[in-house]
Amino acid sequence: MNGSGYDTPDLHKDDLSDEAIELLYTIVHRASSSPDRSSRALFNAYEEVLEEHGLLPSDDAVLHRFLFRMQQDRRPDESVVERFHRVLA
Repeated sequence: MNGSGYDTPDLHKDDLSDEAIELLYTIVHRASSSPDRSSRALFNAYEEVLEEHGLLPSDDAVLHRFLFRMQQDRRPDESVVERFHRVLA
């Protein structure tokens, strides 16, 4: 567990279903087109995409963990799309 209280073990591409990767891709691209460049844009996109697919955040653990890991692994001057591809690899 990290300092925020979340357990964020490494998630690898092989741990994610094709559907999860597609949803993550949609979330990341929506966040990248948001005028809000804060980390909140990623989680706003997450909530919107889940709602559009009839899912609740309480039904999900994998997507949220992956997005949280993306936030932990931020690098200066890296776009959210670049970070998604790097963390997914």
